[in-house]
Amino acid sequence: MMGVHVDVTERKEAEDALRQSRDELERRVQERTAELTGANAALRAEIIERKQADAALRESSLFNQQIIAGAQEGIIVNDRDLKHVVWNPFMEKLTGVPAGKSSQAPGGGFSLPA
Repeated sequence: MMGVHVDVTERKEAEDALRQSRDELERRVQERTAELTGANAALRAEIIERKQADAALRESSLFNQQIIAGAQEGIIVNDRDLKHVVWNPFMEKLTGVPAGKSSQAPGGGFSLPA
């Protein structure tokens, strides 16, 4: 009778090491997927929040424009360079100067066209 003895210890150790590596990689993939899912959810929430803030800002701006346009007082709003950015209809009525046709006077006032 003849027998063959093959030592499979190295092969079993290699298979175990491979299985552990695969399991570790799968665990890391799941962790990273969970992190990305959380980050994605946070970004979606931020997008919704920004859209709501943008809508509120547009609504507020429109409301302010309506107030200025309907005011029974002359209203002029200047930018940092003292250029007119708002010249409401009542100001047009008071001065006879349409919006955009007034010119800046020294010191930030306005002058009427000649």
